[in-house]
Amino acid sequence: MKIKDKRYDDYKPAGKRFRQAFFRFCVYGSLLIAAEVAFYTVTKIARSIPFAELLFHFTREVDPALGLNHVWSVPIKTLFGQSSLYMFFVYGAICVFGLEPACRWMKRKDVPALLRGVAYAFLIMAAECALGFILKLATGYDIWFYASDGAIFRYTSLAIAPFWYVCGILSENLMNLIDSLDEMKLSAYGLDDDSGEASAEKDRIVILSDVHIGKRNADGSPAGWFYGMYEIYLTVILYKISMNKHVRELVFLGDFFDTWMYPVEEKPETVREIVAKWQDSPLMVPLLQCIEKFDAVWYIPGNHDMHVKQEDLDLLSSRGKRITLTSSYKFNAHASLLTGCDIHLEHGNDADFFNAPDHDADTVQGMPFGYFVSRLISAAPDFDYEATFRSSYRMAMLAEAQSFVSGKSGATAASGESRAITDKEKGLGHRFIELFVDTLVDFANSKRGERDRIGNDTPIQMPESYSPTTVGEVKTRYSSLLGEWLENHKTYMFAAAGKSGLDTYARKKFGSVKWSLWLKRLFAPIRNDMIVVMGHTHYGKIERVMNREKQGVYANTGCVCQNSKQSGVRWVEIRKSAIGWYVKLERL
Repeated sequence: MKIKDKRYDDYKPAGKRFRQAFFRFCVYGSLLIAAEVAFYTVTKIARSIPFAELLFHFTREVDPALGLNHVWSVPIKTLFGQSSLYMFFVYGAICVFGLEPACRWMKRKDVPALLRGVAYAFLIMAAECALGFILKLATGYDIWFYASDGAIFRYTSLAIAPFWYVCGILSENLMNLIDSLDEMKLSAYGLDDDSGEASAEKDRIVILSDVHIGKRNADGSPAGWFYGMYEIYLTVILYKISMNKHVRELVFLGDFFDTWMYPVEEKPETVREIVAKWQDSPLMVPLLQCIEKFDAVWYIPGNHDMHVKQEDLDLLSSRGKRITLTSSYKFNAHASLLTGCDIHLEHGNDADFFNAPDHDADTVQGMPFGYFVSRLISAAPDFDYEATFRSSYRMAMLAEAQSFVSGKSGATAASGESRAITDKEKGLGHRFIELFVDTLVDFANSKRGERDRIGNDTPIQMPESYSPTTVGEVKTRYSSLLGEWLENHKTYMFAAAGKSGLDTYARKKFGSVKWSLWLKRLFAPIRNDMIVVMGHTHYGKIERVMNREKQGVYANTGCVCQNSKQSGVRWVEIRKSAIGWYVKLERL
């Protein structure tokens, strides 16, 4: 079955398509003529910079009869450049008739960026060579030619291939912007619905995650990550979903509620208590409508709502229907049977160094280390996890090396070499945790008053059914966590929470890499054997996977809460059309 991505162009009359293509032609031509004028100064500067000069090992000149090659000897400080108006047509044609269709085709086929860049370079070089000949025939002059080694038919050169490679990859950003505007129009006009308005078949599964509904201050001031406009955004999204007659099931894919983002001196609320505090919120009306209308509403926990219980969710029941608490394993089996397509949904924290379930005995009451990270910096969302992780790891390695040299390392070789290695890793892990927690505490204290500062003896109020602990106790645990990550190559917290933090983990769900299958599928009709959806990263995206045992789509839901990684709020829909199941990333 062939799955064709719809574009807004497909719905336009021919005249409008031509006018808009001509507009893009003019935009490309104008921008790139300006770029060519700047090209001379940029090239002269780059040739004086080590390594950067490798991209500019070419000699590009114009016909000597025109007497314009002295531009290369003009002082850099004049910022002088030149171009021919013919280049307006050259650049416009290359982009509209070459790069745009090539970019869309390769993105659909999951062609790696490395190969896309190579394809762009050769495409630009081929067009450069052909158009150079045409202009020579039309004008009698060489509007450009290459005099350096590696020149091909005079009008292009292997020496400029790296430069065109970089230009092709950078041009994708503009093409992606054009396509994103296309998608917004499709959604705004309701043209992204493949099922057709005549049919009322329920053929969609909607997935929403990372809302982080938690603490609610009586005065309406920000608390946690869900506040202010995000309450309105969620209300609008739920109304939009509830009124869609094609939706069959709704899935909350983890962290819909948040029982983690509470200061250490405050006892975290249960989901039951959170629901009670938000009962008068406008979002409750469309949420209950969704529960009433859909065949099922599912709840798959993440890490910030790991304590959710079915009785908590039963408070949101309506007309005998409720939100059903389930696991990824159970839901995936159900969804795969329902769709006939291999569906895999999970929150994504299992791939997270800090937030994966931790069954090791060296924990604080079975809580993942990330729980205490969130508690310590709950009032400081701008904390830089990445810099802190790297700094703590380097300092721990240095401290362990110094201990080893001085003979005070915690390693005990008597029990065998493998045991000695384990002890070293635990020693390193212990120092890492100490350094990391100390950095958290210092950062948290910078946001607190003098009387509210945190120390080793500061109690940490724990949730219902847990005993209070202290900051100092947290520092003495989790010593095996770093060693486990080093052994299993797990993703540590800042990477898993980054924009692409779950990409590798998600792609592994499609099986092992098989480039022979990718080559076979490259010119075959697109089909989805598998659909993988995750959350956790707070960065919505869709990627096609074609170089693994199964081909399909990986999508991330994004979030509906405070987020510095991506503007707007997002969710995912798995849809059925006459040609198969596919994924749509929606945005409000």
